[in-house]
Amino acid sequence: MQSSASRPGPPSARAFMTRRAVVATVIAAALGGVGGYLAAGSLPAVSTATSTILLNPLEGNAYRPGGSGEDLINLTTEAQVMRSDAVVEAVATSLAWAGDPRDLLAGVSVSVLTNTQILKVTFEDEDPDRAVAAAQSFAETFLEFRTTRAQASIDAQRGLLEDQITVRQEELTGLATELAAAEAGGSEATLLSARIQTLTSQLTTLNAQVADLAATTLDAGQVVVLATLEPASPLSLAALLPFAAAGLAGALVIGAAFVRWHRNWPVRSTSDLTSLHLRTLAVLPDVPMTLSPWDEGLPAEIPDLRRRVLSYLSGESHHMVLMASAEPASTTLSVPLARAMGRAGLRTILVDTTTRLHLPGGATPTTGTLSQLIRGGADVEPTLLEASDGVLVLPTGSELDPAALALRGPAVDEVFRQLSARCDLIILHADDADSELGRVMAAAARHVVLEARLHETHAAALRSVVSACYTTGATLLGVVAIDTDVRHGIGPWTLARRAGHATVPSGVPRTAGQDTAAAGAAAGPYVETPSDEGDPDQAEPDRPVAAPAPADDAGSPEGAGEAPPSRQDRGDDPRSDPADDTGTGADDSISVGARGDGRQVTSSAVPWVSRG
Repeated sequence: MQSSASRPGPPSARAFMTRRAVVATVIAAALGGVGGYLAAGSLPAVSTATSTILLNPLEGNAYRPGGSGEDLINLTTEAQVMRSDAVVEAVATSLAWAGDPRDLLAGVSVSVLTNTQILKVTFEDEDPDRAVAAAQSFAETFLEFRTTRAQASIDAQRGLLEDQITVRQEELTGLATELAAAEAGGSEATLLSARIQTLTSQLTTLNAQVADLAATTLDAGQVVVLATLEPASPLSLAALLPFAAAGLAGALVIGAAFVRWHRNWPVRSTSDLTSLHLRTLAVLPDVPMTLSPWDEGLPAEIPDLRRRVLSYLSGESHHMVLMASAEPASTTLSVPLARAMGRAGLRTILVDTTTRLHLPGGATPTTGTLSQLIRGGADVEPTLLEASDGVLVLPTGSELDPAALALRGPAVDEVFRQLSARCDLIILHADDADSELGRVMAAAARHVVLEARLHETHAAALRSVVSACYTTGATLLGVVAIDTDVRHGIGPWTLARRAGHATVPSGVPRTAGQDTAAAGAAAGPYVETPSDEGDPDQAEPDRPVAAPAPADDAGSPEGAGEAPPSRQDRGDDPRSDPADDTGTGADDSISVGARGDGRQVTSSAVPWVSRG
């Protein structure tokens, strides 16, 4: 049979949240993919037709013969000319387009193949036949447009040349008339003859230029690939949309999980408390509350919790502790801890601040309650109910108003000062430590022990309590973890008890009192540790076992080597870790200061106790 020591404990919150995030991401990605697929199916099918043009340099165009006109860079200009109004209007006429001709520009695109004279014309349309016709029409119309521009350029140049020829011919006719009237061999005749020769030469040149223009070939280019439909691309919008939707959904889930993880993840183990810089005072099993908590046996882990709390209060002058929950519910630990303090010989007063504490004997006093003491001050005598193990209980009476308590701060301090004169330790029973009332009581107690329920308490609640302690100047002594959620695994103490032996999973503090707790599982989880004198607090086995301190989830012995805590009013962070009391001599064998039942109290176990 596998021992409990080798049994794995419940998975950490990080592992649990990681699994949940992975599952949520897969589901979100699948749903996003399905949604994207359906959305892609609803998109209209778009057909793409392409034609290819080989351009020739042509007069009157950006890409023309001679000089820099032959540079291929001018083809980019030609591609833009294809989208000009003149070309689009001509294409609309050829297609018998009924709408605005400029609407055709939404479907056409032109690209230039690098280092070539080739333009690629692409047209997209829901109608495949219209896409082919438009692509072909854009290619042919553009070539015709280039030809027209070239012919217009040639006609303009030819007209200028012909005008110049006419002028030169008229000048030549006039000079010929003057030469006929001039004296032969004279100087005037010689000058006229030279001018006539010059005009004749110019006319010859102009006629040659006209002849060259007439011989110009108007070849704008040709469509080398007729317009055809392109096969559907695997990277089209319709094909990529399902994958894009799935990726986006997955990314959103991962982002949301990341934000939630860093803000509010459920605490599932003591290692999660350590990651929040919180000390674990004890790990207790979850046991339902009964109507008579004063008559039941104490959990086997309570003596060790008592020793830790006392060690952290050692050296402090203010001996009042607030027992509160990290959730909006009353703590279940104030009664067991108060009884354990009473068994250790401490005069303990348990003060109810909730009106929901089970009072000993079912008493319901109406006078001398906490609410009356705060309102009446020294004129009211407190009604202290005697409970088991020598604990005195002060009922709250009516509901406490946090706002009124804040205004009566001095009266609250005076009540607790008077109570402190009657006892060694005051324990305040409260609900949510982060509530308004919890903050007021934390400021009064200045020491807080927090109850957190594993698998149920979230990190945000614990962070909020830490902030509340810092604000009120209280010191958070540590957290008592209640192993609650059987759906996520069996708690360490339950494992030991069900196994029928005292071996406890690694990483959890162990006392010898757990041996009998394991053996007596049939009698319930709360059992008393037997001793020769009939008191578990006097028995030697109630000390920590002489074995190496088990390592916690962070890899170091839990609580070992820590320093005692300091209060906020001394300038220390309430999250600082005080010393672990294991092995410090804060045991239950006590011998100084007598109680009425003959038991003794040592100043080593309870340093502030001093009686004559």
